Amino acid sequence: MIDEIKRKCAPESETVKRARRKLKEVLKKQDEQITPEALEATVAKIHKWIADHNDKRILIKGKPIQLFTGNKFVAKTSKKVEEQALMLKNTWFLAPNTPSISQNLYSETPSK
Repeated sequence: MIDEIKRKCAPESETVKRARRKLKEVLKKQDEQITPEALEATVAKIHKWIADHNDKRILIKGKPIQLFTGNKFVAKTSKKVEEQALMLKNTWFLAPNTPSISQNLYSETPSK
């Protein structure tokens, strides 16, 4: 299968071969740097950072934490949004010669 694909493809240019070779060298150097000692040093650095920033942590003990519901329930509307909606509703129905919202939605001709 791979031989068939190689036969159908054009040969790689020297630029592509050089880029592939350089990339392999970079990846090999990275792999050589990942050692158990390096991992332990990184873990120690992370633990030190957490300890140094411990005073900035927010304690959540005693605070209610709920799992994400996947928007199963609608969020409560804020007071500001409720006030704006009420204002729009009042201005809509108090305006002279304004058709109702349902008339606008279901009419065949657009309202003026």
